[in-house]
Amino acid sequence: MAALGPCRCLRAAVACRASIRARHTHLVPSWRHSRPILVPLHQTLASSSNAFKTEDAGDANDRQYDGIVVLAGGLTASGGVPEWVKGRLEAAADLHSRSPGSVILVTGGGTPHKPPILHDRSGHVIHESTVCADYLVSELGVSPNSVLKETSSYDTIGNAYFSLTIHAAPLGWSEVCTVTSAFHMPRARACFDWIYGACASAPRVAYLPVADEGMTETALEARRRREEESAAALRRSAEEVGADLAAISGWLHSTHRCYAVNRQHEWGEPTEATKEELETY
Repeated sequence: MAALGPCRCLRAAVACRASIRARHTHLVPSWRHSRPILVPLHQTLASSSNAFKTEDAGDANDRQYDGIVVLAGGLTASGGVPEWVKGRLEAAADLHSRSPGSVILVTGGGTPHKPPILHDRSGHVIHESTVCADYLVSELGVSPNSVLKETSSYDTIGNAYFSLTIHAAPLGWSEVCTVTSAFHMPRARACFDWIYGACASAPRVAYLPVADEGMTETALEARRRREEESAAALRRSAEEVGADLAAISGWLHSTHRCYAVNRQHEWGEPTEATKEELETY
């Protein structure tokens, strides 16, 4: 793991936009809890700008990681871990066991599509990443000293941005693996390629897609359609904003419903998500 040092992403990204090296690889490993699924590279933002180019380095089973980033995927009505998120956490725990010295970073504060789950006794908000961290420790036997969490993000773009700026860049990580469900991976990879690719000191990122299990076929198909629409919107935003971390930060905090103060009056209002789509959040 790289030595700790100050993060100079905001300044460095501006100077290196044309020379950012390809640091993203595709990971298709196997693990005991689920089956590997290949996510087509052309489904990412790689085709929209030279700044987003990636490489397919094939099977990266033997690589060692500083951080294993797990994207949260909602909570059950009782505040538990949904089946499709359990698969992500199990895959991450298995990868962690084969990568000595790595830590698992679970991301996500919640979602704009549903009200938060509150703790029965205290009334405090139960963050998705907190529930995921508890599952890793209590159910999968991962040491709490090997788990980090991030509660600032409320969508996939936020997962990428805050995992980078709160943990990966300040800690000097050089190798990261991002874990999420197969239905979510094309857009997740697009987000990470864009945002990590805009930071000169960002780590190289590999991607581990997990089988789509634990949701109804109707809900899964609805979510896949939504993912395609969201990926198209992301591509337009990325092309407009560019591969500049300072510009991305400005865009995120001035226009995004989840993070912009000038849109915080919209928080809590119904979103456009359908009933079937809401089953997957």
